[in-house]
Amino acid sequence: VSGSTNSGIHLISSANNTITANTCSGGLNGLFLGASSNGNTIKKNIVSGNGGKGIQIDSSNDNTVVYNSMSGNGVGFSSSVSSTANNQIYNNSLINNTTQVSSNIGAGNFYNKSAPVGGNYFSNYDTEAEGCFDLNGDGFCDSPYVFWNGQDNLPWTRDNGWCSKPNLSLKAPQSLWASYSDYTARELSVNWTIRNNGGLPAYDVK
Repeated sequence: VSGSTNSGIHLISSANNTITANTCSGGLNGLFLGASSNGNTIKKNIVSGNGGKGIQIDSSNDNTVVYNSMSGNGVGFSSSVSSTANNQIYNNSLINNTTQVSSNIGAGNFYNKSAPVGGNYFSNYDTEAEGCFDLNGDGFCDSPYVFWNGQDNLPWTRDNGWCSKPNLSLKAPQSLWASYSDYTARELSVNWTIRNNGGLPAYDVK
């Protein structure tokens, strides 16, 4: 969706949707949830170069905003009404937006989960010169990223830090007849076991 004069994707009173893998660029606003659009998942979208808001939640609750890239927008992420609450915004990349996050007074949203999931990446808060110190080497800034009426308590020091490659291994396969009918049909089954030997969780393993 390119060059929209309002919002590239706009939901009103629409609940429990999954909005994923879209590109909204070069318009007024990218992606907008408003007026009781509750329980939606906004995931893996690219929202860039919009003059207004990249992703905006307005009067909507219990939404999840995760794994999105918001870059070069007027505002990266916006929560614009005080009744907007209990939204989960984490593991997103906010890169070179004029304002990274705008949160209204009283908006009770959550911008990070506990480690190792953590919060979001902010391009203006990833070096020591910008106040981001990582003295214990856990991948998170030691101090929160504070913005208007809110903060991310576990901002990542690097983009896509949550996608670090886990230490996966395959166990030697086991061959077997799954059933007597498979035996008579000469259909042999092979079971593989995949194990994560690392300290980071593995998501969406394929």
